[in-house]
This record gives sequence, C-alpha cells and structure tokens, in this order.
Amino acid sequence: MGGGPDPIEPADPKSARETQDRRRQQGAASRERLIQAAAELLAERGLSKSSVDAITKRAGVVKSALYWHFQSKEGLIAATLEHIGRRWVAEIEADVARQADDPLGPLADGTARLFQDDDALLRALVAATLEDPEDAPERRQAVKDFLAQAHAAIVRGTRAAAPELPDPDALADFTMAFLIGTAVQHLLHGDPERIERAQTQLARHMTLEAGWQRRQES
Repeated sequence: MGGGPDPIEPADPKSARETQDRRRQQGAASRERLIQAAAELLAERGLSKSSVDAITKRAGVVKSALYWHFQSKEGLIAATLEHIGRRWVAEIEADVARQADDPLGPLADGTARLFQDDDALLRALVAATLEDPEDAPERRQAVKDFLAQAHAAIVRGTRAAAPELPDPDALADFTMAFLIGTAVQHLLHGDPERIERAQTQLARHMTLEAGWQRRQES
C-alpha cells in the first residue's frame, strides 16, 4: 500500500568516526612512508636523482599522495630534513639526560654516535644541503632550522651537564663545526674507523674546551 520512497536510515555516527579515524591513520602512514623513502633515496642517489616517481615508487604510494601531503617535491624534502632534525635533537637530549662521572661524556658520545646510527640520514642531510639550496627556500630554511635546533640542544645539554661553564655557546659552536667537518669526511671516504676516531676526538676536545673555560674563570 502507500507509495513513496523508503525512509533513509540515519548514518551510524560510530561507523562514520571509525571511517574518519582509519583514513587519518592511512594518511599519516603514507606521509611517513614518503618521508622515509625520500631520506633513503637522498642518501643513495642525492637530490637531483631522487625524482617524484622514484620516491613514490619506493614509498608504495601514488604521486597524488605526495602532492596532497607536501604540495611539491621541495616541500617533501623540507619535511624530511625537519624529521631528521627532530630525531637528532631528541637523541642529543636523551644522551644528556643520562649523566655519567664525566658529565660531558654522554653529550659527546651521543652526538658523535648519530653518525654511526643514522648514516643514511646523515647522507640525506648533507646531500640536500649541498645541492643548490639557494634555489630552494623551503629546503634552505629547513637546513637552517635543523642546525639551529641542534646547536640549541647542545647548549642545553652543556648547561645541564656542566652548569659552571661560562660559555656553552662556544662549546656548541665548536661541536657543530667539528660534526659538519666529520660528516663531509665520512661521506667522502665512507670509513667507519673515521667515525670511531671522531667520537673519541670530540669527547677529548669538548673536555679540553671545558677545562680551558674553567681556567679562564679561575
């Protein structure tokens, strides 16, 4: 009897939320895969040979996902460098929190160990830094932000480990210069023994710099 369309069942709010949550999780996962793929390819091939096609193929996503998350390849590279920087800063701060008899020891060892544990990320950072950063303002800013964050983390670590030192910025300046030079040497020679020597030398020189600062204050 009575015609007319069947009434429309109201949408299940719980089901809708679950669908939205699942889409958000999938989006976050694809974003993470793109950053990981970009870091790996930068390390292996350098920036110019890390094409959008190669990155999305390595990540296992369609190209539209890259443009959805990052708008451009340069946006992805900038996000990748930011990701690398956050990891390094977190590692530096975690090592500082583990104090030892020599308070600067954990800082020096942890900072130098980043070269051993994150070799691919180190290569990605240097490759992205050296290949025409002037023509890529997003990438240039990401590199500057990373260096500033790493410097600030070392300053905070020095103040926590050796609060009596009068000039933690000078120690951070030295440490950053030492690490950048070691990074270039490592990329040129690929010799693991160089990293081990660098780790020992960094700890020694940080201790010497700290001792010199203390003598200047006395």
